[in-house]
Amino acid sequence: MLFRVHPERNPFEDNPGLEAVPAFNRLEPMQMRFVILFADPSKDNPIRTLAGRERRERAAILAGYKLEPNGKRLARNGREVVYGKVDSIEQAIEEFKKNYYDEKAHNREALKKQIAEIREFLTSDKRTPILNKQGQIIMDKHGNELYETDPKVLNQAIDLGIKLPKLEQALAELEASEPEPKYEGLTGTIADLPEDVLEESCDLPEIELFHQMKQMKK
Repeated sequence: MLFRVHPERNPFEDNPGLEAVPAFNRLEPMQMRFVILFADPSKDNPIRTLAGRERRERAAILAGYKLEPNGKRLARNGREVVYGKVDSIEQAIEEFKKNYYDEKAHNREALKKQIAEIREFLTSDKRTPILNKQGQIIMDKHGNELYETDPKVLNQAIDLGIKLPKLEQALAELEASEPEPKYEGLTGTIADLPEDVLEESCDLPEIELFHQMKQMKK
């Protein structure tokens, strides 16, 4: 990784140069750990294969943000970090990208994002409800809602399914040109958070591709 990060140490003490960047110097140590883990494009980043919200959730957990007592989701301050609601952290992420991303890293992150978007679309429901002239969902005689599959969306899913292995291969070849990962201080991780981590208060934008596919259903 570009900077040393350890779950039990202050990243500013391990990397004194971070304090030279005003956007970093405004952060608490745990916030800076999140920024490094989330934004660092290096292959030895332990969350290098993740993208989008899943990457933010994992970065928050590894940075030290606590789960709620039931262990099912991050506590409120961690969720705000995941949802992009802490301005100082978002500014630090943008500063990190400006200073430390190179063309190869941009290409790698673009491939990861594309792969994550396609996977999310492929696992999404391809059906749309059948509506009457009044815009109400039509029911069968047993009271079950009736749905239909949009052939355009289905064909798009087939095309993306063919494209996905090629993108995965391109990403693997790009990452193969870098050193093998070595990460200090973490011997295990917490299981992925469940989907119910999302709240109505979350105002992060959905992935662009997913929106496009949803529009095709209308």
